[in-house]
Amino acid sequence: MALRTTLEANGWRHLSSTTASDKGITQIYDKPGSSLQVTVYESWYYTWVEMAATRLITPAGTASTPPTATPTRQ
Repeated sequence: MALRTTLEANGWRHLSSTTASDKGITQIYDKPGSSLQVTVYESWYYTWVEMAATRLITPAGTASTPPTATPTRQ
């Protein structure tokens, strides 16, 4: 919870969370032009945190508004 609070305080918008017994908890965040995936794995002895980030890069001299991800409801 502290990680999510810190990310949101720094402008990241939480899009979704999923939990799977074999893959831990995965949370997806975005902010204009960037996305972040956080996965937390827990075992009997250790806890691992894996973060993967992407950033939109536009060609030099191109002015564009970076897209943001839109969550889908099922």
